[in-house]
Amino acid sequence: MSELEHSGHELYELGERIGRLAIMGGVNLASDEIVIALIKGDFAYCGQHSPTLTQHLFDELRSLIMLWYQLEQRTIEMFGEDVGSKVIAEQEARLRQRGFVRFGHRAQMGLTRM
Repeated sequence: MSELEHSGHELYELGERIGRLAIMGGVNLASDEIVIALIKGDFAYCGQHSPTLTQHLFDELRSLIMLWYQLEQRTIEMFGEDVGSKVIAEQEARLRQRGFVRFGHRAQMGLTRM
């Protein structure tokens, strides 16, 4: 597996886990405001607190979203803007085909380095 394929695979698997946790907790990742609140550790806007989703799992969701943005940035730095953005878009498209929603890109949400 090439480094480029590996980066795509990492993003896809991470996106799947994020999507599953969001579904379990009733978290609407399509809302930039909710994603930002999650990153800040504010879980009040994350839908109904599901009894099956403990504080630990909300913390995991928060950490994985932050990791997604780090991997996204690393992919662009490693392969350049054009290739890196293409890899990210391809993995997001695969995730949408599986029913997972796309959450905002850090630049669109005004986030800085994490």
